[in-house]
Amino acid sequence: MDTINHINGIVAFVKSANLGSFTAAAKILDITPAAVSKNVATLEQNLGIRLFNRTTRSLSLTAEGEHFLANVAPALLSLDEAIESVTTNDASPAGLVRISVSNVIGRKLLMPVIPELLATYPDLRVEIDFDDHIIDFVKEGYDLVIRAGNIHDSSMISRGLGVLKRCLVASPTYLEKYGIPHHPSELTRHHLISRRFLGSRIQPWKFTLPDDGVYMHEPVSSVLTLSDPGTLVNAALDGLGIAESAVYLSWKYLKSGDLKLVLFDQHDPGDFQMMVQYPHRSLIAPRVKACADFIHLALKDKEELNIQPQQMLPYCATPV
Repeated sequence: MDTINHINGIVAFVKSANLGSFTAAAKILDITPAAVSKNVATLEQNLGIRLFNRTTRSLSLTAEGEHFLANVAPALLSLDEAIESVTTNDASPAGLVRISVSNVIGRKLLMPVIPELLATYPDLRVEIDFDDHIIDFVKEGYDLVIRAGNIHDSSMISRGLGVLKRCLVASPTYLEKYGIPHHPSELTRHHLISRRFLGSRIQPWKFTLPDDGVYMHEPVSSVLTLSDPGTLVNAALDGLGIAESAVYLSWKYLKSGDLKLVLFDQHDPGDFQMMVQYPHRSLIAPRVKACADFIHLALKDKEELNIQPQQMLPYCATPV
């Protein structure tokens, strides 16, 4: 089979499969939906198989289409990168970079970096999806993913952007009204603000005690449960209770005195690495590498991502 005669159909097929419609693929390819449909139909005719199940409202892959996509998408991506690696070698990085980032990290850390990124590389275009779900690089077409957690994936290049620490915080107003807890067991008498993860799991609070070892508190009877970690700080600032928050979100309020640390010497939530990730391939598009390098340099030395425990001691509700 002469591959060159099927390139248009393969490109149309991969884009349509990844984006879920001929219309969406047409926008990316800058052609009409009818042209996309025709290219895919021609490819199906030449292959002698049906790749899509079509209705007036939906487009889904057949079993043969899924098998073909799994094999052809990586090859097409490698072809794009090979072309880009030689055509932009001596030029400023250009083109579209698609980024997936968790909601709060995107709002609080990534977005402040974007103006300087675009000023540095004026030929770049950036598309950012704010999403906390686990994503599939190839299927969803992302170039970079920024996440926090214990992330291990041998198919990805992972570059650390900082360590995300957590702390228990409350407003001085709340502590004055309800008192300061001195042992995790006292939390049952307090108003707690908890976080619910995807899948409805409530994040437990972990403590390490000098005499009793590990102590886990399940804040299941919280006065307020939130899925967005960024809003935990806001609720604590409003005096609604004690919240477990990321240090980078609480830091400026600790320094201003609007929040105080609670049970700091006993709270032991563990640390999570924040990473920028991209596929582990021999050829990395210059636009992707430039964007990843810029984000890495911009975030790795940020003060709020590098707070040491001794720096937090002055902000404890009780002396440690």
